[in-house]
Amino acid sequence: MHRAWWLPVIPLLLISALVFEANGPTPTSIVSLTLPALFISLALKKRAMTFAVVLLGASFVAARVSTAPASAMDVCVEGECSRNAQWWQRVIDEREATRAGLYVSGHLGAMRGVEFTRFDQLIDAQWKSAPKEWRGAANPLLMHSTPQRVESLVVHGVGAKRPAIIFLHGFGGLLSLYVRALAEGTRGEFEIIAPALDLTGAWWTERGQAVIAHTLDTLPPEVDRERVFLIGLSNGGIGASTVLLHPRLAKRFAGVVLLSGIGELQGLEAPPPTRVLLVSGTDDPRFSGDWLEDQHQQLVALGADITWKTYRADHFLLLTHTQLWTRAFVEWSRES
Repeated sequence: MHRAWWLPVIPLLLISALVFEANGPTPTSIVSLTLPALFISLALKKRAMTFAVVLLGASFVAARVSTAPASAMDVCVEGECSRNAQWWQRVIDEREATRAGLYVSGHLGAMRGVEFTRFDQLIDAQWKSAPKEWRGAANPLLMHSTPQRVESLVVHGVGAKRPAIIFLHGFGGLLSLYVRALAEGTRGEFEIIAPALDLTGAWWTERGQAVIAHTLDTLPPEVDRERVFLIGLSNGGIGASTVLLHPRLAKRFAGVVLLSGIGELQGLEAPPPTRVLLVSGTDDPRFSGDWLEDQHQQLVALGADITWKTYRADHFLLLTHTQLWTRAFVEWSRES
């Protein structure tokens, strides 16, 4: 037996411990132990143990994959939509994966204290209250887009020619509960397309901007291409701000919404060729009032068509003030 057989077991056990810490003794937490157990059984040449571990893991995968998909939204790849995602996108529960990622952020210091506790409680409450038609969706944290191939969650609107929203998620990746909040707030008036970039949400990069452009190129034929709105959340808001710096891309949108996030706009030399809606919380610790005011004044000074809506809220107003800000957005969109 090789002396270093136990080396891969240590990180796998740490991952299992993190999943347990975040979610408690759920099926996913328990099955997460199968990978280190498999290494151990193979190293010790325990055939019965190996067979049992493989059987447990296979049974878990089969159960997850056979779960009825969510009926409220589709998974779309290059504009081709289906309720049935790839099997690996349904093996790991989105709720449990999100909480595990949150705890990683907590351990790394990216989110801590009151903000950590609030988001943990908020997403837990959101998932517990999710209607049946929103459960069983693909795990968007396992989705990934490139400039050549865009994977999105899509909620279809009503009407032959309907306006659309392209939603840019923030750091931590795309969550179905964000899409649900948008859909419930806008009540079927818009086709909602939420591309999944990656866990960083770095939409301001060349790759991120290319994914936005390609998402526009692959919109379904039912969408009114003259009424496509871009909504960027947090890091997505920084990415949407970058769109404003590129007139050829910005003019393809009927409006750009910067939600709980705005990027550096000093590079603007002329007003953007589209309308801008800035939505912010007065108690947002990640985007201070001074920063928001500086960027707002930059747009105003250039003569931009900008509206600023503020709410007594923190960084999570997309979820906590859904009805208020989506109502404001719908009214603003109808003015264009």
